[in-house]
Formats: sequence, C-alpha cells, structure tokens
Amino acid sequence: MIKVIKTKIKSIILTSFLSPLVLIGGSYDFQLGDMVFVEVDELNGAQEWSMEFFVFYHGESWKEDQVYFERFPDSDADEPDVYLYSYYDEDSNAPDMVLEFHAEPYTTVDEPLKLRIAPANVIVGGFNWVYVEYNGNELALYFNGTAMLDARKNANGSLHGSSEPFVFGTKNEDSGGEESAYTMDEVHFMLRTKGGTINPPNQRFEPFEETVMLWHFDEEEFGGNIVIDASGNENDGEIDGEGVWEDLDAFAGGGGDPGPGPGGGGRVEGSVYFEGDLGFVQLYIGLWFAGNNDGNPDLTLQRGENTPFPPSGKRFSFQDPKITANSGPYMVEAFIDLNNNFFPDSDEPWVFEDDVFTNNNSEAFVDLVLGSGFSPPDIVNIDPPSASFEGEDAEINVGLASEAGIQLAIFEYFIGGSSSMKIIDLNGDPKGGDWSGTIPGSDITSKGLIGRIFVEDESGQGVLSEPISIEVSFQEMSIGSTSGETYRMISVPGKLDDNRSVIDGLVTELLDDNREDNETEFRTFRWNGNDYTETGVASLSPGEAYWIITLDSWQLAGGSGRSINLDGGYSISLKEGWNQVGSPFNFTPNVYDAPEGAMEPSFYRYTGSGYTSSNTMSPGEGYWIYAYSSTSLKVGYDVGLTLARESIPEQFDWQGNIIAKVNGLNDSKNIFGTMPDASEEWDSNDRHEPPVIGNYVSVSFDNSDWEERGGFYSTDIHNSTDVGHEWPFVVKTNQEGHVSLDFEWTETLPSDWNLLLVDKVLKSVVDLRSNSTYSFACACDEDGRDFVIITGPPSYTQEVMNDYNVLPTDYELSQNFPNPFNAVTTLRFSLPEESSVSITVYDLLGEKITILSDRMIYGAGNHAIIWDGRDYNGKLMSTGVYFYRMEAFKGGKAIYQNARKLIMLK
Repeated sequence: MIKVIKTKIKSIILTSFLSPLVLIGGSYDFQLGDMVFVEVDELNGAQEWSMEFFVFYHGESWKEDQVYFERFPDSDADEPDVYLYSYYDEDSNAPDMVLEFHAEPYTTVDEPLKLRIAPANVIVGGFNWVYVEYNGNELALYFNGTAMLDARKNANGSLHGSSEPFVFGTKNEDSGGEESAYTMDEVHFMLRTKGGTINPPNQRFEPFEETVMLWHFDEEEFGGNIVIDASGNENDGEIDGEGVWEDLDAFAGGGGDPGPGPGGGGRVEGSVYFEGDLGFVQLYIGLWFAGNNDGNPDLTLQRGENTPFPPSGKRFSFQDPKITANSGPYMVEAFIDLNNNFFPDSDEPWVFEDDVFTNNNSEAFVDLVLGSGFSPPDIVNIDPPSASFEGEDAEINVGLASEAGIQLAIFEYFIGGSSSMKIIDLNGDPKGGDWSGTIPGSDITSKGLIGRIFVEDESGQGVLSEPISIEVSFQEMSIGSTSGETYRMISVPGKLDDNRSVIDGLVTELLDDNREDNETEFRTFRWNGNDYTETGVASLSPGEAYWIITLDSWQLAGGSGRSINLDGGYSISLKEGWNQVGSPFNFTPNVYDAPEGAMEPSFYRYTGSGYTSSNTMSPGEGYWIYAYSSTSLKVGYDVGLTLARESIPEQFDWQGNIIAKVNGLNDSKNIFGTMPDASEEWDSNDRHEPPVIGNYVSVSFDNSDWEERGGFYSTDIHNSTDVGHEWPFVVKTNQEGHVSLDFEWTETLPSDWNLLLVDKVLKSVVDLRSNSTYSFACACDEDGRDFVIITGPPSYTQEVMNDYNVLPTDYELSQNFPNPFNAVTTLRFSLPEESSVSITVYDLLGEKITILSDRMIYGAGNHAIIWDGRDYNGKLMSTGVYFYRMEAFKGGKAIYQNARKLIMLK
C-alpha cells in the first residue's frame, strides 16, 4: 500500500507541487533533439527478453532517418551495443522503409537484423506496432502496420550488460541526424517473449510478472519531464527536450474495456482511481447523455476489480452515436458496489461528475477519484522546525484528524536544487492528534528544503498539504577562491547575518598574515549604470554580485546566515542596462521569470580570460544580465522542471561566430547571421556586449547608429530576406601583442554568396571562405580597430566594396604602426595590381636582420606583414633604430622600391 501511495505522490509533486494527479490515455510526440533517458538494469545479462512499442508517423516522417532507442556499452563508447533505427532506402528497385535492430552479442553494428517494409505496409496518421524478441535460440523483429512482417536470425547468448541508459528519440549522426518526427505509445520491456502466434495487443494491459518497464504515456493532462513507469520497477523516463504530450492513444477504444454501446459515434472515456484496500470488489460506472437530468443512466458497465487500483487507474470508455461534438453536459458516476444493490450507499466509495463536455472530435475525457463514506483526513496544523541548523536533525510536527483512522502520514521533500524526492515517516496515534517525524541532519543543508505532508486514512482517502519551505541556518558560506591579480565576480548564495562578512573575513586573514588592509591587497567594484564604482567594502545581499581582485589567491567565505525560502522564488531588482546578479540559493535555480521582453535571456560570467554565456546561474558566481527597463527577475526552484530558456533561438538561415584572442585572453562568442523574423535594426534576437574588466580583448558589433537601443552588441542578427548584409564591428584590447580573429560557421550561408572581411585601417580585404583566420598587431588604441563583414551575391559585395576605397591606384610602402613598438608592429604596403613583393629588415649598419617576404605574390589591394622584432634565428633584437625596405616586381623587373625607418623600444 505504501508503494502505491508513494508512486502517486511522486507523480504529483514532480509536475508542479500544485497539480492534481490526472491521467488519461495519451502518447508523446518527439521533437527535434528530444531524448528520454532510462536505465533498465533488469535487462543486463537477460537470457530471454522482448521489447515493443507503438509508433505514429507524422506525414512522411517515416521516410526520414529515425532513431527509436539506443544504448551504449559505456560512457566512452563510439558505437551503441543496442539500437533500433529506421531509414528509407531509395536506391533499390522497390524503395522500402528499412527497420534495423542491433543488440550484442546477437548482431554487430555493421550487420544488424534488417526488416524491409513496403510503403503500402506503413500506416501514416495511425499507430504501427514494433516488436523485437530473443527466445534463447532466435532473434526476431516484427512490424505490424497494414500487415504483419518479420525478420529472424539464429542467435545465442545473454544480452550485454551496461550501466548506460537507454536513450529514446535521440538523433543518429550516422543516419543523417534527422529529427525523430513521430509519436510513441505503450513502450513495454519484458524478461520473456510473447510465445505462440505473435500479434500486437489490442487493448490496454497491466504489467506482467516479468515486465521490467511499461510506459503508458498517460501524463498528457499535466505534461512534465517524467514518463511514469507502471511496472512497479520505478524505471521512469527523464525527458530532455521540448516534446509534446498528446491525447493520441494506441488503443482508440480507451484500453482494457472497449466500453458498452452500439459502437461508432463519439466517446466519453477516462480512468477511475481508488487507493483503498477492500479486496475484490464490483466497480460500477454509469453515463447520462446530455439532457437526461433525472432517472437511470443511459449506459452502464460493471466489472470485478482488485483493490487498490494501480497508480494508472482503471480505464473505461463509453461510445455511442448520441455522444456528439461540442455538446454536454454529460454526467458520469462511479462507485464500488459492496452489497451488489447497484446503488451507491453512504458507506461505499462514490464519485459523481456532472459537468462533462465533448470537444470538436466528439470526445470527452474525465478521471474519477473514488472517496469513501468517511470524510477525508484533515491536517489541522503544521509546525515546521522553527530553528534548523546545518547538519543537525530537525523535527517536524503536525496535528491530524480522521474519521476512518490514519493509516499513513509522511513528509515528502526535496533538498534545494535536487530532483530526487525523499520521504520520512511521521508517527502518532491512528485516531489523530499530534504526529511528528525527524529529518536527518544529512539533509539539513545550506540549500534549504521544501516538501509536503501527505496523509492517508484507513479508507484509502488521502490529503496533501501546501508546500512547506524550511530555511536552514549555517555558520559559514563558502563562495570559492580568487586568483592573484585576476578579477572575479562573486555573489553570496544565501542571506548573511552581516552582508559585509565576506570582506571582513578576508581582512581578518590579511591581518593574521601581517598584510595591509588597503587597495594594494584587494579592491571591490560594482557597476553604477555607466561605469564602475569602487566600493571599498562589498555589502553582499542575496541576488547581487560584485567584482573583486586580490593581490594573491584567497579563499572567500561569508559568515553566518540562513538559506532563502524556496516557496515562490526570490525577486532580484534590475535597473535599465547592465546589472550584476547572482543566485540567491546555494544551488543552480531552474526558474528564471521576468516580464516578456523586459530583459535579454542570457547571463554572462567572467572566466578570468573572457566571458562565457549561459542560461543559468551557479551559486557563488556573479553574472551580467541586461535589462531594457527597470524590472525584476524572479529566480526559483521547481522540482521536475526542465529549463527551456535559450540564449539564441535555433532558427538561423545561416550563422557565424568571431573569436578574438591575444596574450591568453579571449572573447569567444560574437554571433552574426540571419533569421526569417529578424530586423535590420534591434530585435529580440540581438544581445548587448557586456562591460570589460581588467586585461581584456573585446569584439562588438557597432550598432550605435540604430534608432532604437543603439549600442555595441555581441550578437547581431539580420533579416534573411535582404539581398546582402554588412556587419561593422570593432576589436578593442588593452594588450600589446598579436591579435588573432577566427571565424567559424555553425550554419552555412548560400554557396553563391561572397563572404568578405574588410580591415578599415589597412583598407585590406580577406576572403573568409578561403581563409577563416585574420591577424593584426594591436595599436593599443582605446577607440579600437574597425572591421566590417560583407556578405551577399558578387554584384552586391562589389558595390559595397567601392564605398570602402579598398583598391589602391599606386604602389606605396606605408609607415609601420605602432612606431615606436616593443612587441610587434605592422608593416603596410599597397599594390595597384598583382605583384611579387620582397620586404627586408636592416640595422643601421646595413646588415640584414630578417626577410619578411621573399618575392611572394600578392594580389591588388592593401596588405600587411607583422614583424615580432626577431632576427633569422628567432633572437629578439635590442632597442634601436632599424629600416625596412620593400621591392615590388612585375614580369621579373623591379618596378617599385622604398624604405622606411622603425624604432624598437624594450
């Protein structure tokens, strides 16, 4: 009995803590990249087994490469040891869908068991049945669409074992990486075969003794990210993706009982739930048609059932021509007829629903939870621990009342940030009164916890309390360490008794080490909306972040405090522009809620060498977030919630990224591209460039001329319908050195388009299709180095290029820059036509130091060569005056010569 209750409450709490348990016949529609993970350890080493499911193809998705499930032998394996795939073979004389199954040791990856299926045998817009089994001597694969087909092979051995999960609906790169565009229902794994004549099931079934996993996909009413296993083995599936719960059901009649009535017409169906233990009983269900407000029900059914009912309930379905579309109300009654008088007596579990309406498809779905003749138990009061201390046991007390007597009382809870539910029993008098239980100290952490009281009486009726959040006191809160002379943005994941205690603790360590308490040892900063303000002392409130830099490495920790209440989330105030924020919880929240369009949905974290972006915040770290106006960000924790926020929607027609590097620093995410819904100026796909700190290199798209929200951006997306595009961007750094720009493509642009980079300083052009890297010597100019990316058809790019004056009319050797220099310098030259060029560096005595170009061929245009101040042998030259000389050749004759002076300072 306890097993049944815990399974039910698990499905309730994992969906939202607020949703009632309502299950109907349903299925799951896999979208692109959707995956469902489940570990089925019972299959490891199985000597006899079977796997089956129903699949519903959408349109011609059966012609695409599909993956139904796969499993790998270990985490490092490149090939799965179990898989079931399908693809469309157009190369044969008669194109077929081919179903492939591989399971070691019976088959190999290269030689799976194959079943060819003619297109006429594939049901589109309906369910097909797939079944595979191994009976100890033979491996067999079945497909039943319009006809039953099978493939077999002799085999022996036990199914290979693995600690890796089965992954349903994943993408398979070897077969094209297409989306799993199908709906799946009734997945059943069993440690035996069907035996005899093989036929697909024609009605819903309960687990057999040998069933190890049974997914009915009945969670359509409330969604969630868990597929519940009805086998009792708790092989629940964990969803990672954006799939859709559907009300399609492989058993169109609703399952175990096809229902009374003449057949045809609309239907009213659902499930009946009862958790009481009354042995074998008679279940009575009746339906009144719309308009029949008195008298006997129009349709009835009665059947014998064992109690308690399974967590998935007992299915029923009524079908009749008098059930029509968009009509009602229909009335449905269910009761357990203990004395066989066909009438619900006062002491018999009974439920009545009088407000049932059909949809456009002449269907109505209703679920009935049976009570009893007793009033449900009552949670009179709850007394959670008033003072909970980290690592110490905590007692929770409740007052209970019950007419039927209390059979079970438990406290079900989640430690903050965890998706694993824990349960403790409460103890007390079955007649009611004070009940209590102890939460172990190992669960009392600075993350806090949240849970609910569940009480069940002897008649099987249960009641669930509102969420209870328990705040936990801690003596110290660690927030990691600093690296010497490196900036770090920090926050405190909790509410400190003294908001200054992090810095006070650092000062104490400094003084204990005979160091000074001044800005030579540490400094703290916070953004004021336009620039940094040096705060002296960081007063860390929950949700706020500060910059800190220390001379040496130090461990940082706050003093005493409490965890944040987990019920309802925590609001962080945001000002217009950039804000420094952090997680108020000592775990990574999975809820980030703000008014639509109020802020950019990306967090930026500094790594010490550059920024990375993410959709979540880790405890102790600080992040940038950009708000378009003053607003608030609610951060919270919802068990079972899969975070769906994306920094950039994945709807690019084409997309590129710029990575800048210099002296170990980087700016690695600067996205440009096109989307169908984007604008040429600001839209919600664009992202601002965060403020720089310390030593930096920064790439940003210069959109300061936009009429709305002009500025510098790290992501700039244009509309894909435009004939061509220009992306002006600027590279800034406070470093002296060799800056490299790498251009990468995650989605490719049209094959007949040019892709050009213009260096506006050198007036040089690079074809990024043939050379995806560009380097230059930085001039350490605060205004930065200006570039522009030009894409489009040749006619468009040629016209735009004329505006940038990039084709010279004469030969010229320009002055190097920077000059003087101490690390690297750029030597510039211009050619009006293709020429061979030699460039040599000399000292004041006329001795050759190095040759930078030896009659290398360059095309017409502006060019640059970088000299790092070293000679032939790689030796760094000393401070002094040097000369560089250029010769240009055409047809083997020198047609241009010039020399310039450069100065090296060390």
